[in-house]
Amino acid sequence: MKIIKLNQISLFLCLLLIGNLAHPLTIADVPILQKIKQSDQTILTLNGAGIRKKFFFKVYVASLYLPQKRTQVQDILKHNEGRQLILNITHSKISQKKIVGAWNDGFSENLSTKEKQNLTKKITHFNQMFGDLYEGDQIVLDYQPKVGTTVTIKGQKKGIILGKDFNDALLKIWIGKNPVTDSLKEDLLGQ
Repeated sequence: MKIIKLNQISLFLCLLLIGNLAHPLTIADVPILQKIKQSDQTILTLNGAGIRKKFFFKVYVASLYLPQKRTQVQDILKHNEGRQLILNITHSKISQKKIVGAWNDGFSENLSTKEKQNLTKKITHFNQMFGDLYEGDQIVLDYQPKVGTTVTIKGQKKGIILGKDFNDALLKIWIGKNPVTDSLKEDLLGQ
């Protein structure tokens, strides 16, 4: 009788643990998936996720997906493999001017003058894809080595920017030497 009860309790605890692992992570009411599939069928794993705050405002939730977890920036940037950064907007409105200004600040803070000059056309093309953003909007920055960085905003594919150099520069906005915030960098790196 006691053995049966002990086994039932063990089974219950195991099911409870498995159930808790199956639930997605949620940040600022944004569900974060543990795994996603790229269009080429590559499975990417959540490397880390966090929230971008400016002053007291929650601006967006960022999630970084890689083929395998990596905690070092150099390790992420040296591999030419699929990756995806997803931004879920949590602020009521971000104007096109502010979002483009933030991208440009991020590029300037993390690239040398020469790197930025070499990427000028790609950065301009990227910036032209953006309009005003509203709470609930999603930006997907999907890099695949043979394709480039596909930019999808509000579920609409806006374009592709060729080259790993651009995607590396883009990721540096969040995980470079001068990220938008140190805490978000740590979150994306799973630290």
